[in-house]
Amino acid sequence: METSGSEESDSEELHIVKPDDKVVPNGNGAKRKREPEKDTQSKKPKVSTNGGGGGGNTKVRLGNLSFDLDGNEEEIKTQFAECGTIKSVEMIKRQDQTFAGVAIIEFETEDEANKAIAKHDEEFYGRKMNLSFAKDPKFGGTGAGGGKGRGPSEKPEGCTTVFIGNLSYQVTEEEVRQFFSDCGKISDVRWPKGDFTGIGWVEFEDTSSTDEAVKLAGQNLAGRTIRVDYAAPRKQQSW
Repeated sequence: METSGSEESDSEELHIVKPDDKVVPNGNGAKRKREPEKDTQSKKPKVSTNGGGGGGNTKVRLGNLSFDLDGNEEEIKTQFAECGTIKSVEMIKRQDQTFAGVAIIEFETEDEANKAIAKHDEEFYGRKMNLSFAKDPKFGGTGAGGGKGRGPSEKPEGCTTVFIGNLSYQVTEEEVRQFFSDCGKISDVRWPKGDFTGIGWVEFEDTSSTDEAVKLAGQNLAGRTIRVDYAAPRKQQSW
């Protein structure tokens, strides 16, 4: 049986190792803090090319925002007003309702969203923005490391946890929870001990939620095509 994700344990979550998985050394701390994206800050995100007439990807994720923007959607609207018609701005909150430094801005058309993406790495409130297209089931993609085309591994009996990989180094727990929110009630989000290398685990209260979660493999989370797979139960410590 799988142990509670909130308990401290010297054993790690088991996952069938695949060629592009990375091994993470043990360390301290269960919660991962925001870290700079490695070797990607200077690279421009790809534009969306799904039509441009309003039926494409119109939501843009704004990352690495100043915490001074908390509750100040109007400043964000002003910053992106030249890109086109802004339908909404959503400020992403942590569980304690403090601002996570991330927002989702929705435009009227895909072309307008592409203009916003062009502002990637521009300075706003003293910080360089990290821009990418927000999650949309229609535009998940099948990029390198994604889960599409490979399919999930065999589901362990009673499995309530999924492995997530190829994560952005700037992804937050709040974004992970939001991404999987339609799958069922989430009891915990866990990161490996030690330095973050783009993997984690999402634990649900009901085993059927994991079936819905693995269907999101290959979709876009925080600008990366993520892997999602069933996680094997953690090893029980033997003494």
